[in-house]
Amino acid sequence: YTTFAYGKIIIEGRTVSCDITNTGLVRGAEVVQLYVGFGDQRFGKDQREETVKQLKGFGKYYLNPSETVRATFVLKDRDLSYWDIENTRWALKVGKAEVFVGSSSTDIRATGTINVN
Repeated sequence: YTTFAYGKIIIEGRTVSCDITNTGLVRGAEVVQLYVGFGDQRFGKDQREETVKQLKGFGKYYLNPSETVRATFVLKDRDLSYWDIENTRWALKVGKAEVFVGSSSTDIRATGTINVN
């Protein structure tokens, strides 16, 4: 088995990237996961709550010792939307959104914020 280090999150528009480095002594695989969350966690007229972090993308990377790869995810409107019960359609959640990158929802290694408009 091996270990992985995550660099700082890079946000350019709706593209989220993070460098992943194999810091161990053997070749290994890492599944990098992207989560999105909204601070207020309330959506629509009914102000219902959503989960704190929602999985929006993932990728599996095979790395040799000391090798670095950039994991990149592009967020689409649907990734930043909630189901509007009143209008029966997806609606963009405008405002700030938190992005989380890690190996699981409980092992977040890098965070950042994007503006959704």
